[in-house]
Amino acid sequence: MKKIICASCGSNEFEERNGIKICKYCGSQFIPQLTEEQLKIKAEVERITKGAELSLSVQDWERAESLYSKVLDLDPSNIEMIFFMAYCKMRESLQVANSPLQRQNLGNVLMNSFELVKTNYDYSSDDSVRSIEKFGKYVNDLVYSSFVYNIKKDRYGFEKSNNRDETAIIIIQIMMKFILMIEVIIHHYSVNEETIRYIKRLNEVSANLLEGIDMDDTIPLNNDELVERANSLQRHIRQRKMILENDNDVVSNYKNFECGSEKVALKAEEFNINNSRLTWYEIVIGILVIYWLFF
Repeated sequence: MKKIICASCGSNEFEERNGIKICKYCGSQFIPQLTEEQLKIKAEVERITKGAELSLSVQDWERAESLYSKVLDLDPSNIEMIFFMAYCKMRESLQVANSPLQRQNLGNVLMNSFELVKTNYDYSSDDSVRSIEKFGKYVNDLVYSSFVYNIKKDRYGFEKSNNRDETAIIIIQIMMKFILMIEVIIHHYSVNEETIRYIKRLNEVSANLLEGIDMDDTIPLNNDELVERANSLQRHIRQRKMILENDNDVVSNYKNFECGSEKVALKAEEFNINNSRLTWYEIVIGILVIYWLFF
């Protein structure tokens, strides 16, 4: 077997973390050379992906999904294929009046894909970071996208209720669980001069998604504990961004920040929002009942 030598310090002692060989002395990650067959597969995947990206750019979700499905046989661990096959299904569902239950099922598929993305994330490659940055832009598009929803009217033709909030809640869950996926990825990095730039870029994806988001307004009533924990996560990401943007001994400062900061106890499986928004119709009835009881 060919002996592995660290290109940065010349050491031949490595430890394995998350399937990646890391130099014990300088923390550099070992990136193995691709075989000829792997290079051919990579080229074919890149060719198909370019076509899929073109379909994504014009919001042809069905075509994009079809192209990404072709990557499945070539590279089943490809994180872009994993993410976009599920993402396109979700976006397709927003274009027709699907029931919230159908959308919840597709939302669950997309959120489950985040687990596979984490499993197949390559910590030794800049490609994985670029993919997460790409995913972040599409998750942001999802958060601010318009969608079809059902409206119920009374016998006079006035809107009585609608199921818009049910879909809005699903989309917020997707965004938050995507951010929590990034948090897990960040914490799996071995922090050094090389990886700190990856951490900075990943944190930027989360910070951009959370910019301008008010958790109290976004998360419905009766989720007070979840709102508080989500606000803690939001503050943590903002504080991390400030540390990473300071070029003065950023590695040491970042390590001190992560060790000394309050740990955010929010896991992806726990971020399930209860749908407790009231329609204007229900609010009016409630006010009338209270008035009748007390006055």
